[in-house]
Amino acid sequence: MALRSSMPNGNGIYRKEESSLASYIEGPVLVAGSSSFQISLESLLIGHEDWVYSVVWQPPLVASTKGDAYYQPQSILSASMDKTMMIWQPEKTSGVWMNVVTVGELSHCALGFYGGHWSPNGDSILAHGYGGSFHLWKNVGDDNWLTQKVPSGHFASVTDIAWGRSGDYIISASHDQTTRIYAPWKVDASLQDGEFWYEIARPQVHGHDINCMTVVHSKGNHRFVGGADEKVARVFEAPLSFLKTLSNATLQKSCYSDDDLTNVQILGANMSALGLSQKPIYAQ
Repeated sequence: MALRSSMPNGNGIYRKEESSLASYIEGPVLVAGSSSFQISLESLLIGHEDWVYSVVWQPPLVASTKGDAYYQPQSILSASMDKTMMIWQPEKTSGVWMNVVTVGELSHCALGFYGGHWSPNGDSILAHGYGGSFHLWKNVGDDNWLTQKVPSGHFASVTDIAWGRSGDYIISASHDQTTRIYAPWKVDASLQDGEFWYEIARPQVHGHDINCMTVVHSKGNHRFVGGADEKVARVFEAPLSFLKTLSNATLQKSCYSDDDLTNVQILGANMSALGLSQKPIYAQ
């Protein structure tokens, strides 16, 4: 979007102040007080593969130590249902707007982003997703954005909750049609009270409200059973990939020994193109 201003003469008639933007197609004129502004199309940003739900300018930054002057960074953040957010900036020599940063989620549980937001100083970006989830990235270098841990939880009533085997995580069921797993995450080994609980997995994303669940307690077992409105009880088993993630995600010593992990026969899960249930991938 390009702006051209004009000022009124003595007769109250507005006169255009020609600028380098005169070659653009003329658009509507907006009048604000004693000035008018003409809007023209400057760029067409192409990159997303689904609906774009949010476009936000980076907030102004302080330009002086006194805090009385600000400047507007030339950065735009867009969020889309294609599960990505993009940062757009003009190229320094040509001025053409380019996609300089792309972040997003690959999980099938992330059904797209409804909006994106900048932090006040512009070093972090936050997206909120279709299922009520938050997704946060922080700039740790020159256009190097790393994902960060964010608070999360159910957005409907919780119907059941149970401790996992050995008591190292909690599973909860809810009328938001999901079951979620929470586990402690110690941010820094040097911190005495640095342990926090985060959502680390959603083993069940269902099409019906989930009313109950229970953990199957036995040696070498990592299963739970969930019941929903469609009157079917479904059994879920943790694959080896999840147990390794749980073991490596925390700085504290894992309760799973190498022998326990070796005995797990399910490596992961695969969702078919026309199915709603994940199929196990076995080691043998």
